[in-house]
Amino acid sequence: MVDVDLDGRNDIVLAASEGGGRLSWYQAPPAPQTGAWTEHVVNSSIGYLHQFVVADINRDGRRDIAFAEMAQSPTKRIGWFENNGGGTSWTMRVFATTGSHNIRVADMDRDLDLDIVGSNHDGTSPLELWRNTGGT
Repeated sequence: MVDVDLDGRNDIVLAASEGGGRLSWYQAPPAPQTGAWTEHVVNSSIGYLHQFVVADINRDGRRDIAFAEMAQSPTKRIGWFENNGGGTSWTMRVFATTGSHNIRVADMDRDLDLDIVGSNHDGTSPLELWRNTGGT
């Protein structure tokens, strides 16, 4: 759970882990005990996401979503969805098409921005580091 729209309430982000699907976040209602959660689709044609991470990738104060499609995916995209504000509009930024089974997000090179590290699970794939150079 994470506050995607920065309204003070924790929301939920879900994705299809096997096969095609969509990545969505569900906005917490004002009265969590009785209200309905509202789905906001980030991307409707993404799948094979065993791992995604919600973090402020571009340091603009908004929560973005780093993602990696596994090697089984036809597109094997690795990248992030830029939150254009309030979680209502997103821009996909793809920087690799090698796929990754699992990713982590951290400042690996100590330059004060978040990088992504990951690997496929086939036993022969290298651990890869995708450095955040501040570009989009």
